[in-house]
Amino acid sequence: EALISVSLPETTGAFAELIKSIMPHMVTEFVYRYATNTIANVLVGISLTSPASQRDEELELLLSRIKNGGMTPTDLSGDELAKTHLRYLVGGRSDVANERLYMFNFPERPGALEKFLMALRPKYNISLFQYRNAGSDIGKVLTGIVCPTDEVSELERFLKKVGYRWEDCTNSEAYKTFLRA
Repeated sequence: EALISVSLPETTGAFAELIKSIMPHMVTEFVYRYATNTIANVLVGISLTSPASQRDEELELLLSRIKNGGMTPTDLSGDELAKTHLRYLVGGRSDVANERLYMFNFPERPGALEKFLMALRPKYNISLFQYRNAGSDIGKVLTGIVCPTDEVSELERFLKKVGYRWEDCTNSEAYKTFLRA
């Protein structure tokens, strides 16, 4: 697994562009929390498929594709602090307006994350995203979506159409205590 930090524009659809640049590699981890309105910093775990003797080459090609998409990748695969601790502490509290928090169950198969991001892309911005492959058939994903209160019904109709099981966690005390400023 490669562990990569990626800085990208904080714009609607930027995550989908990142995933497109990573494909066909399997994403094993994806962690992000809104911090500023200009730059998003994402921590991504990616499964490398080449034999060990060719992994450096594979990683360089992957980093090049991400860079060609206008993003700034940094390989943290050898960074013990990032691997052991920071991957669990990315984010923190945010005061992003109109944030709604949802837990999803994604099928653990190639393209599931891309399908979700591509469908969400035209209208909604993601303010928080946490996923880690746990080796089961279902991937548990936590997502913050920026959505004005008067559009929540429309968003939830959209979420039903996507077809992944979800739960609204916006009123959770844990969310309010640890993730809201």
